[in-house]
Amino acid sequence: MKITFITSIQDDIKLKLVSNICISLVKYIQLPDHIEVEFKKMELSSYGETIVDPRRVIKRIVLNSDLTAKELFYPTIHELVHVSQMYIGKLSMSRTGVYIWENKTYPVDPLKMSYKDYQQLPWEVDAHRQQMILGDKLLENQ
Repeated sequence: MKITFITSIQDDIKLKLVSNICISLVKYIQLPDHIEVEFKKMELSSYGETIVDPRRVIKRIVLNSDLTAKELFYPTIHELVHVSQMYIGKLSMSRTGVYIWENKTYPVDPLKMSYKDYQQLPWEVDAHRQQMILGDKLLENQ
């Protein structure tokens, strides 16, 4: 797996942690051969996001650069689950911005929804459930 970091941070611990998570998760979920990881300042309540763009060949996750290495563990897994959801075809976005989850359309605008409502979307419920299971597996195999 190739991981390209897009960042100005020089924190080797964070970079190594995220790299190790990416490499370790390949044992449990399907991921593309190349992933971009961007660290950037985000709102305090934002831990990360996955770029859902049908034109992007290389999938990118964005992680909040203000998080500590310890705080990055679950958000990294969560965002990689979204990458896997897209890679295997469970989650996609149409050219008009409509989310498609397991062949059902969801015309939602995440920026206009409450955080609570957004967390109830099926791909978020799935990612949260998987992040806990996968996090436990990774911690068991340290």
